[in-house]
Amino acid sequence: VAVVNETTSILTGGLTDGIGLERFRHLNKTWFFNHVSQQFQTGPHLITGRYDHTSATIQDKVTMENIVAVFGGFKATISDAYLDSAELLINGESEWQQGKNHVK
Repeated sequence: VAVVNETTSILTGGLTDGIGLERFRHLNKTWFFNHVSQQFQTGPHLITGRYDHTSATIQDKVTMENIVAVFGGFKATISDAYLDSAELLINGESEWQQGKNHVK
C-alpha cells in the first residue's frame, strides 16, 4: 500500500488463494482506496505482475508531485523469479512507467 494523496491510497499486486497458476492471475491489478468514501476503485494494471514487492510514495524534487513506486518482488510465474525492476505511477497519470533496475 502507498499513499496517492491526502484521501487516497493504492494497493498493488499480490497473490490470490488459488492453486497452481490460478494463484498468479491477478498480480498486475491495482486498486485505489478512498478513505473518505470508504470505496475501492480499479487502478491501472502494473506492467509486470508481482508479489512480495514493496511500494512507496516518493516526491518529485522539482514539481513536488507524489509518485507511487513499486520495487522488486517476485514475477507472476510458477518459478517465482525475483524481480529487480521498478514501476512508477506519476500523480494524475493512468499508466505505470518502467523505472530503472535497482539491483546490479
